[in-house]
Amino acid sequence: METRETLTAEEVEAIGKEVGLDAVFVRQAMSEFVKEQQAIKTREHVTKPTIWRKLLRDWLAASWWAAGWTIPFILATLVQSHLAAPLFFAGWGIYIGGGMLLSAWARTAGAQPDKLQPLPNKLSRADLLEMLFALQRMLEGQKQRRVFLSVDVVGSSEMKRSSSELEVEHSFHQFHCWLSEVIAKHGGQIHSVAGDGAMCMFEDDVEAVKAALELQRSIAQFNASKNLLPIPFQIRCGISAGNVPVEDGAPIGKIHSHVLDRAAHLQKRAKPGGIVVGGEVAGVALMLLGSVSPLPASPNGQTAFEWRPEDKFSLEAM
Repeated sequence: METRETLTAEEVEAIGKEVGLDAVFVRQAMSEFVKEQQAIKTREHVTKPTIWRKLLRDWLAASWWAAGWTIPFILATLVQSHLAAPLFFAGWGIYIGGGMLLSAWARTAGAQPDKLQPLPNKLSRADLLEMLFALQRMLEGQKQRRVFLSVDVVGSSEMKRSSSELEVEHSFHQFHCWLSEVIAKHGGQIHSVAGDGAMCMFEDDVEAVKAALELQRSIAQFNASKNLLPIPFQIRCGISAGNVPVEDGAPIGKIHSHVLDRAAHLQKRAKPGGIVVGGEVAGVALMLLGSVSPLPASPNGQTAFEWRPEDKFSLEAM
């Protein structure tokens, strides 16, 4: 007997996670694979005996409609009495009813293939490779360039300890409203909110950098008009860009990518009031911010650049 090394669906998802594939995409690829296998099974079950049985049923139905009309006349002829008329109409009823039943039987037999056995819940390594290659092609086709801006409030815990709950709730609510307005102004969307920070997504590098610059430039005005806490808000920003899988109709919060994670890592390297950008955004940042400096130790060995609050920035960028 042939032995096959197999993997369960859960193990396939775990393997996909190790190489950076989202479980949703893995399940989708597995679903398509199973549908294809079921289609193959269906074709295999339409064998010659099945075809001959269908032809026989069609022939019986056609023959009945062709010759069965003689039944009422035969019954009426055999019984020469006052019962001839009722038997004549009863014969027509048998003819029409029998023909309808035979036709329905033939149609049902042709529409429903033999019952399939359920597919095994395990996949061979060959099946797994085929599925993952299909998944890779699907993911590559869905990738689009996006820019992520990570924003975080510096020292938020100390800010909350120094004021009443109502003041904290009001000030942080105002902060998130102000943040959302600035992001929307530059064509971005709030991807997710975690703690006192937010991850924002843009389709354009220039608008992402402009949004970060406006946040840093106008935070003082926000503190003067909306902040009720004794400690002013300070933020730091990180920007990263790259191709990410974007599924049509999927919520923005369902996007998962190392590009998004890198923006968060860059934000943590920024100083209060500062902006750190990945190398892929450095050209735009230099043009808009006026002065950026390479980080001495870039995150994960990738090039990154820093703009500090004391650096000059381009007023035309706004």
